[in-house]
Amino acid sequence: WTSAVDPTLQAQIGGFYGTIVKSSFVDWMTEYDTIGIAGQDGQPGSNQHIGRGTYVGSFTITPANASTSLQDTDISTELVAQIQSGALPPPALDEAGNVNSLYMFDFPSGYAINDGGGNSCVDFDGYHNSIAIGGADVPYAVHVDCGDTFEIKTLVHSHELAEAMTDTE
Repeated sequence: WTSAVDPTLQAQIGGFYGTIVKSSFVDWMTEYDTIGIAGQDGQPGSNQHIGRGTYVGSFTITPANASTSLQDTDISTELVAQIQSGALPPPALDEAGNVNSLYMFDFPSGYAINDGGGNSCVDFDGYHNSIAIGGADVPYAVHVDCGDTFEIKTLVHSHELAEAMTDTE
């Protein structure tokens, strides 16, 4: 989210994601597979299989909304606009047409974000959500710079990665 994101994070987060999506961390997430499992409501499961992935790359966006005080809806609106403009790649789909991509947003320090239930750096350092694009739920995660070390930031990133993979919404 702008070129003002922490330079250490910018330099190192690609290596972190490139490693974690191909690691035993993701293998562990298969316990959340739903293939052949009915939902708690008795409806069919999502037939979700969680497997190792690919880190596509890092992209710096110039958001149309230049405010440093944002709501989650501002972020989801920007995600749609950035995909439609070609600044971000469109979500990949699996053979069944399900979204197989996750967009991770990092914000520079000084941003205040409200996720609809709390405020950044007070109630959370990150969260995940999804937005419908073309009839498909596209997941994204938000990571706010609360002054933490790179090690703490990767804890937040791995937490949101796991939650977004196992429960997109």
